[in-house]
Amino acid sequence: MTWDQSQHCAILEYDRDVDLDQQVEKDDNEWIEKLLAAEQASPEFEGTITIDLSMPAAKDMDDRATVGIAANMAALLENMKADVNGLCTELEIAAEELAQAKDAEAAKDACILELEAKMAEQASVTGKHSSSSPSSSKATSLADSGGQGQNLHNQNTSSQVAHSSLDAYLNSLPPGNYFGDDSRQKSPRVTRVLFQNVQGLPFPMTHEKQKGLFKCWTDERVGIALLAEVNLQWSAVPRGHKWFDRVKSFTNQGHFSSVSYYEHQEFPTPSAHQWGGCSATLLHKVARRAKSGGKDESGLGRFSWIKIRGRDIRQQESQTDGPPAGPLDLVVVSAYQTMESGRV
Repeated sequence: MTWDQSQHCAILEYDRDVDLDQQVEKDDNEWIEKLLAAEQASPEFEGTITIDLSMPAAKDMDDRATVGIAANMAALLENMKADVNGLCTELEIAAEELAQAKDAEAAKDACILELEAKMAEQASVTGKHSSSSPSSSKATSLADSGGQGQNLHNQNTSSQVAHSSLDAYLNSLPPGNYFGDDSRQKSPRVTRVLFQNVQGLPFPMTHEKQKGLFKCWTDERVGIALLAEVNLQWSAVPRGHKWFDRVKSFTNQGHFSSVSYYEHQEFPTPSAHQWGGCSATLLHKVARRAKSGGKDESGLGRFSWIKIRGRDIRQQESQTDGPPAGPLDLVVVSAYQTMESGRV
């Protein structure tokens, strides 16, 4: 018998006169059983019979593959075990760091409580000294006698608290503890003017800072808004994000604006940022009385202005010591003076 490597089979030569049954009982080999099957299928055949023994070979290959897979699985399990051990180590380190952070936070809270206790103790001592002072005794006696005076030490405590708006600040004050007109009373003959150094507007009009500015205008019922240090090169801002588009999205009751910026910058930045710049804006009913507007003609962006049409004083109404006859126009200006580096 010879093995054909190219065909993966055994070539067996035998003599038909040999009793194969006896040979099978003697050797009990699988290839002899296949040989008997071949002889029964073709009894007239004599000579060389090719028997395919690939099945036992394939079986051996499967056994070897199984051994190889088992070895690979064992190596993979070892790697996974190493990864799990490394992960456990990292978790232990993270847990230790978290515990340290909690301890530090607890220590910080303890320091804050201790500081608050000391401040409260100091305040109580100060209150005792002030209550025993002559001025405090005088204020107390005036209050007990029904006088109009108040203890100045207890007045205007709201100034120590941050407020979201001017109205919120005024509402926190005791009655009579302010002077001037009450801005909480909305009068049709009053226009509220706001001037603010915004320290730069954002490039997209949907930015939270832009929304916060418009919310301030609404809460404070602003009619004339003057802004300084806008910090935008409006010629480099794309359509839909320019100042006119922003104010248009804020109100549909009328608006009029004049903006100025540094116009000599040759290469704009990607964010259109530049220092300086001003804007003047009329809102709602005030915008209907706009006559004209202008800006810094030098292109430096130092100021913007708007002329508002006023009441026309007739000749018979004019007096020698009063305003002359003619329109009482009003010009509002938003100006920003740049300072040298290092100066305040």
